[in-house]
Amino acid sequence: MIPIWRRFVARHPGVSAWALLSVAMVAVIVITSLGARPGALQLLFLALVGVLLSGTTVLLLRWEPEESDEESGSAA
Repeated sequence: MIPIWRRFVARHPGVSAWALLSVAMVAVIVITSLGARPGALQLLFLALVGVLLSGTTVLLLRWEPEESDEESGSAA
């Protein structure tokens, strides 16, 4: 029997990568900002930006450009 999280990762690798990278980015943001003591809204905004940036990163890494007829070598 496969655990539910492994099935989710197998079915949704992009979402899984986004979630994992988001958690890592927010953890780094929180850990590095401990000495600066940012306000709650500043920390929330930085976390939101980290989540959006990680989503963009995963999207760009998984992007497969479409192949056009000219590039595939087939003549019309």
